[in-house]
Amino acid sequence: MTEQNLLRIKDFFNTYRDTILPLVALIEVETQKFPVPILNEARAFLAHVANCFDRDDGICNGVDHLDEVNKAHGHIVRMQLDCFKALNIIGFDYVKNFLYEARHIDLALIDDGMFYPEFKKIRHKASKQLHEAKLKEIMDREAACLLYEIAFNSYFQIIELIEKNSLSVHRLRSRFRWSVAIKIFLFFLAAFISGIISTFFSVTIREFCHSLGYFIINIFN
Repeated sequence: MTEQNLLRIKDFFNTYRDTILPLVALIEVETQKFPVPILNEARAFLAHVANCFDRDDGICNGVDHLDEVNKAHGHIVRMQLDCFKALNIIGFDYVKNFLYEARHIDLALIDDGMFYPEFKKIRHKASKQLHEAKLKEIMDREAACLLYEIAFNSYFQIIELIEKNSLSVHRLRSRFRWSVAIKIFLFFLAAFISGIISTFFSVTIREFCHSLGYFIINIFN
């Protein structure tokens, strides 16, 4: 094996240790399960690296193994790609769930009107970056990996912005729930009062008709 290919394999393992493993750990924490597709890529990567070494004399076998090194490189790129794609899905779902939970409140009221414009701007930027990454993936996976990372950083900014204003969101949601509870209470109170009034008037009308009939009968008698 050439010295150049040895250095490439060393870089692959540095990338695996310093970049991929922390991303996999983050995905595990957020999803509570291990990302199996990335595990399959790691297994294929190690298989290609293992093929670069002779069983008897290690790396001193006089074979270049360029094809195996290139395939290992491809799996490293795909692992990074899968990690950032998974993290973008997590970020997208987080924002989607936030908007669903906040559907009854006016986002323009959060942080004195400062939250929503910033939220809208970063969300639009993340969506655009994600779209560009998907298009780039067709032609250049390594360049697409960088774009996916940039898109995830934008989603992470949104998550930080939401978490920063979580107390204001909680207060607005509590205010909405109280307003709904008050409306329900007033509805039942109005129905109760209406029932009492209608019952009272129906009794009064019956008594009036009975008295009027008794009066007329007495007149003609």
